Amino acid sequence: TFMNKKLLIIILVTLSNCSIVSYSEVIPLAKLAIIGAEDIEITEEFINSKEFSFAKVKIGRSAIAIFSLIKIDENGSFEWISGEGEMLTTYNGKIIKLQNSIYNMEFINFSNFKPLTSKKNDLLNYDLLLLNPKAFVTQEAMLTSEQLNKNIKIYESIITRGFKWNYENEYLFNPNGRIIYSRQLIHPKVPEIEINFYYK
Repeated sequence: TFMNKKLLIIILVTLSNCSIVSYSEVIPLAKLAIIGAEDIEITEEFINSKEFSFAKVKIGRSAIAIFSLIKIDENGSFEWISGEGEMLTTYNGKIIKLQNSIYNMEFINFSNFKPLTSKKNDLLNYDLLLLNPKAFVTQEAMLTSEQLNKNIKIYESIITRGFKWNYENEYLFNPNGRIIYSRQLIHPKVPEIEINFYYK
């Protein structure tokens, strides 16, 4: 039957790969897939040990890394870099560029993303360049907000033109107007990204 043939193919592929992936490598990979990456605890000691502002970035369940702030551009965008050399650029907390990654991307227009000053029901337009696979994507977004204790939570509802990729991002700003947390999607092939921001 089809199922038996499928099972046979899976067994043959597994056996043929045994010489490439050792048992000691399989266990951590399986643990990562089932449980997720080990968390990085941000303690007061950890914060004090850092010379610059940094962000804890969690990509789905598979990766957690610390990105250090290396530059603030004249337009107000922040550039962050990981220990592995991946680079994120954010603007008011929104990821506008990803470099040195498998799925690099860049927003061509983003300057109208001003969540704390935008009027209710303002329609935002984005142009997004994906590099793997290469695609030019146009999007529309609507912002809504709510008071959360002393903080302000912003919801960004995004509709993609041309294909079904609609989603909602979240941003949390402290009473001083600084972004302290975000949860967002930036690429159809990249899991949801959560960022906690820490300032020095």
